Amino acid sequence: MPWAMAGGLAAGIAAAAGLRALIIRWRRAPIEPPA
Repeated sequence: MPWAMAGGLAAGIAAAAGLRALIIRWRRAPIEPPA
C-alpha cells in the first residue's frame, strides 16, 4: 500500500527533523541530555 509507505517515510522525516532540532538546541545551549 503506497499510503502506508508514504506515512512511514513522513514519520521518519519528522523524527529525523525532531532529533536534528534537539541537537541544534543542545549545541546552542549545552544541556545534559536526560539519561
